[in-house]
Amino acid sequence: MKPIKVAVLEDEKIFLTELVRGLRTIEFVSVVAYEQTSENFIKKVRETHPEILLLDIYLKDESTTGINVAELFNLPVLFLSSQRKDFLDGIDSLKFKNEFPVEEIGKTFDPIKLNAIFKTFIPRVREFQKGQKVKVKPIGRAHV
Repeated sequence: MKPIKVAVLEDEKIFLTELVRGLRTIEFVSVVAYEQTSENFIKKVRETHPEILLLDIYLKDESTTGINVAELFNLPVLFLSSQRKDFLDGIDSLKFKNEFPVEEIGKTFDPIKLNAIFKTFIPRVREFQKGQKVKVKPIGRAHV
């Protein structure tokens, strides 16, 4: 299986470092970008074209949230947050108004759990991608 490209937004430096290290141990995941601020993250996403966004929801010292960042892109999202209960309405809204897969998990770092989550999330992402590649050709007018 071709590795799936993931971009990570996490405002806590130590957790970001551990998270990226853990993701790099998953053979079917390729970390193409990781940042601590939403502004830098948005730039990196536009440069690297990831297939999945792994986002912290609550970004301290910022007026934006991971949900706001997710709304900028038509990409599958895996939210990672210790405060996800406070943001369930926003997550549900994102799930219902978009076709891309959206999931949320707690912020405890466990590489085995993360690996298992990606194994179930990636097939949904691949199905979403297949749907995005379908193009309908316009019907030409018949010549009389």
